[in-house]
Amino acid sequence: MREEDRLLGYELGCDDYVCKPFSLAELYAKANALIKRSKGKVINEELICGAISLHRRTLEVKVNGRPIELTPKELELLVTFLERKNWIFTRDMLLDRIWGPEYEGSDRTVDNHVKKLRKNLKEAGGQIKTIYSKGYKLSES
Repeated sequence: MREEDRLLGYELGCDDYVCKPFSLAELYAKANALIKRSKGKVINEELICGAISLHRRTLEVKVNGRPIELTPKELELLVTFLERKNWIFTRDMLLDRIWGPEYEGSDRTVDNHVKKLRKNLKEAGGQIKTIYSKGYKLSES
């Protein structure tokens, strides 16, 4: 992004920019800083559901206390599920949220990534439930 574009943005009232490429951890930290400044609230640093935990700032994922590695898309899926436990997400909802509305691939992409996420979560993979003819949800067990 050019300097004059950033300066124009500040003149128009923005107080920060996020330039591409960016990391999810950086974006999360910026969003939290803005929320704290505007509302004075502290965001829960850790998302937990059953055996799965995710530290928001470091994006470290653990299953039964053991760290695991996830790809960026798997991590985005997991964050989505953890933020809304027991919600049923359709494939279209997940495609739109994770891959964006312009994505032109198959909705089976979601199935493949959920399958990989379950595998990487090992014994906790069963917490991601398939809801027949609807989609997926994360539950405690």
